[in-house]
This record gives sequence, structure tokens and C-alpha cells, in this order.
Amino acid sequence: MGRSDRSHECLEKRDQDLIYSIGLIDYFNDDFVIRLLNYIHGALAPGGKVILGNFHPRNPDKALMDHVFDWRLIHRTEADMDRLFRASAFQRASTNVRFEEQGINLFAECVKQ
Repeated sequence: MGRSDRSHECLEKRDQDLIYSIGLIDYFNDDFVIRLLNYIHGALAPGGKVILGNFHPRNPDKALMDHVFDWRLIHRTEADMDRLFRASAFQRASTNVRFEEQGINLFAECVKQ
């Protein structure tokens, strides 16, 4: 079966109430994350929320991950996440930051105004 001319269609998702990502942005530089946040902002309905998970620098296994496993992630603080949200179309700091039980992964939330 041959490829359709529509194999590269763009699926528009708008007016979403929640968009979340865990384990993605740790791999990308700030410029890419800001562009991703801009896309997310456009896809959210007013009052919609984004939640982004990221490893925190206090991760006790960071050196092991970096040097033994060659698994280099970008670890970010609460202030780093606030800076990314402010630089994006959200134009504000995180509206909430939570941590899982061990405090290694942060989950930054921001609501679209």
C-alpha cells in the first residue's frame, strides 16, 4: 500500500484543559522548552493548565547518571522553571510546584490566563 499525500497532516489540538509531560523536557535546552511552552499555551483553553516534570538538581544519582550511565539530563530548579514560564507565552512564573515523595522530580504547573 502506497503512502497517502496526507501522511504529514498536522492535527490541531486546541482548547485543552490539561497538557502534561513527565520525562521529556529534561532532554532539551531552554530555547526548545520555551518554544514547546509557547505551543502548549496556544493549545490550552483559558484557565487550562500545563504540568511539566523535570529532574531537580538535588537528585542524589545525578553523578552516577552523568558519568557511569552516560545519561545526561538537564536538571532544573523551581527558579529555572519559573524563568522558562516567564520567557514563554505564559509570561508568568509557575502557579504551583510539587515534588514526588523523594523530592527528586519536580512538577511545575502553570495556568493559562
